[in-house]
This record gives sequence, structure tokens and C-alpha cells, in this order.
Amino acid sequence: MHFDVWTFGLQLINFIILVWLLQRFLYRPVLRLLDQRRQATEQQVAAAAEARAKAEQALADLNAERAGIESERQAVLEKASAQAEKAATERRQRAEADAQQLLAEGRKTLDEERRQAELHTREAALDLGGDIARRLLAELPEGLRADAWLGSIEKHLQGLEPPRREALAHSLDGGSLRVVTANELPTATRQQWQSRLLAALGVQCPVTFETDPALIAGCELHFPDAVLHFSWRKALAALREGIGHDDDAH
Repeated sequence: MHFDVWTFGLQLINFIILVWLLQRFLYRPVLRLLDQRRQATEQQVAAAAEARAKAEQALADLNAERAGIESERQAVLEKASAQAEKAATERRQRAEADAQQLLAEGRKTLDEERRQAELHTREAALDLGGDIARRLLAELPEGLRADAWLGSIEKHLQGLEPPRREALAHSLDGGSLRVVTANELPTATRQQWQSRLLAALGVQCPVTFETDPALIAGCELHFPDAVLHFSWRKALAALREGIGHDDDAH
């Protein structure tokens, strides 16, 4: 086998030229292209990662906002429920208070009506008692009635404190004693009354007699500055006043 140095040299030179050409016009551009593609891929991966991070952050923000909205909604619902319960409690309390007030007013009205009925009943009983007393007294002899009242009046005058009886007697100096009876007294009875009344008072003065059927029974002694009542009208008036006081006490 013949080895040609020049041929080998030329081939080596051709190979070197080929390698240089390949490196210059193929390998380096390919490497640059690969680097560019790698950089582009890395940029795309970085952009995708950034977009994913942004999406995850947006999703987290959305979830947080949704949780906040849910929490706020729950708070609003709880507040509305509390307000509704409070309003219902207040309405129930007002209704109970109104019911209690109506019940108290009803009881007060019933008590007032009962009180008025009792008052009218008592007054009617007094009126009936006065009518019955008039009828019963009308059946008694006038002298018997006059003696009974005169005895009661004498007992009262004699039981007065001395200063009081002396003051009544002193008021008759220069005056007169006026005797008012429910029924007109006969002349003899008047004279008897005059002598016994003046004797009980220990004075001497004119005595006049008058009649007033409204007294029902008994009489009134009218002094110049005082009146002594011994009539059923006064007694019934006292009873009526007592009824009024009892009614006020209730």
C-alpha cells in the first residue's frame, strides 16, 4: 500500500477546513439557536410559573374574600336574628304589660262599680230606713214622741261640761232660744218643753217654736251662736258621711 503524504496533507487540510466551516457556519449557529430556544423555553417556563403564582394568589385572594363575605354574611344573619329576637321580646313584654294594665284597669273598674253599687245600696237603705222611721213615728202618739226627745235633750244638756253649758246659757242673755221640731208641738207640750229646757240651761229667756219636716224626727236647739242637733236627719247625714269616708278608705 502506497501512502501519499501530499494526498494525506491535502485531505487533512480539507478536513480542517471542513471542521472550521462546520463550526463556523453550522455548529455555532445551531448552538446559538439552541441557546435561544433554551432561553425562550426558560422564559416561558418562568412566565408560566409567574402566571401560575399569580393565579394561585388570585385564587387565594378570591377564597379569602369569599371567606370574608361568608363571615360577614353570617355576622349579618346573627345580628338580624338577634335584632328580631330582641324585637319579639320587646313586643311580648309590651303585650304582657298592656295585658296587665288592661287587667288592672278592669279590676279597678269592677272595684269602682262595686263600690258605687255598695254606696248606692247603703244610701237606698238609709232612704228606706228614713221612710220607715217616718211611718213608724207617725203611728206613735205625739206626746210620747215629744217626751222621749225632751228627756234625751235634757240628759245631753246636763252632761255638758260646765264651761260649755255656761257659754250656751250666756249666749241667751238678751236673746232667745229657737226650738225647731219635725212636727208641730201642742201648746201644752210647748210649755212643758220651754220650762224644762230653761231649767236644764239655768236661764230665763224667750223660747220660740218652729217646725221642719225634713228633720224626720227630733229637734234642733238654735242658740244665737250655736246649734244643737237632736234629729234623725242629722243622724242619717252622719251615717251618709260615714259611708263616704268608708268608701274613701277603700
